[in-house]
Amino acid sequence: MKIGINLWNWTKDPCKDLADLVLHVAELGFGAVEFPLNRASEWDLSGIAKSLRTTGLELTLCAQLINGLDGSSPDATTRHQTIQYLREGLEVGARLGAHILAGPLYGGSGKRHFLPSEEKAAELRRALDTLSILCPLAEKVGMKLALEPVNRYRTSVVNTAYQAMDLINQIDSPALGILFDSYQANIEESDPVNALETVLTAGKLFHFHACENHRGAPGSGHIYWKAYLKVLTTGGYAGHLTMETFTLGGLDSGFVETPVPDQVAHYGLDYLTSLLKAGI
Repeated sequence: MKIGINLWNWTKDPCKDLADLVLHVAELGFGAVEFPLNRASEWDLSGIAKSLRTTGLELTLCAQLINGLDGSSPDATTRHQTIQYLREGLEVGARLGAHILAGPLYGGSGKRHFLPSEEKAAELRRALDTLSILCPLAEKVGMKLALEPVNRYRTSVVNTAYQAMDLINQIDSPALGILFDSYQANIEESDPVNALETVLTAGKLFHFHACENHRGAPGSGHIYWKAYLKVLTTGGYAGHLTMETFTLGGLDSGFVETPVPDQVAHYGLDYLTSLLKAGI
């Protein structure tokens, strides 16, 4: 397992200076880096590729479906635009050597509603249709799609690992799996460790976000990391443990304290490394 970190730890809008941030992440001692899929058409791909080659960092991408993007929308134009956005992410990721595009790819952010059973089923069918189009594209470029269950305050489409498993089991594609986020699971799962084990045992754990209950560095809150890491190591997980922390004003940042990004990164990296070296 390589320990990685999302660039949201340093910037609210990771679009420019990505090559320099890659170098900085490597200098801090991480083995992997994650790019939010923000305006990928503006990325300096040659500069980023050079930094990745120089550092040897592995790359993952995460997508946040905002600004009207929604793969489960009843509007065909919206779904088409979402597919084009994620297609671009797959193509850019493949060019940069990434193998994972993760996030709540099934629906738009901020989509919170209670639907009658027939309307809910229709919403999920639209999500399945979108994913069914994306999976062959992912397979073609050698990428995988990792669906992230997120909490009820952000979506009502997929909140738990079991709901995500129900969704992906309806699509026969080796490119479709799950991103397990410990922050989201802390809110939604009745037994988060068991939920993680279920996904891992099914062979569908593609990515893991190591997030504290308050979005701080791992080890600074009440998430029971030893139990998680035991499941991952005994289950043979070979993906990334990616910290997803946020600079002040970022998506899930707190507004009481002003964290120092490098200190957050150091703390989480040192904590997770110490547990892995100790054999949990």
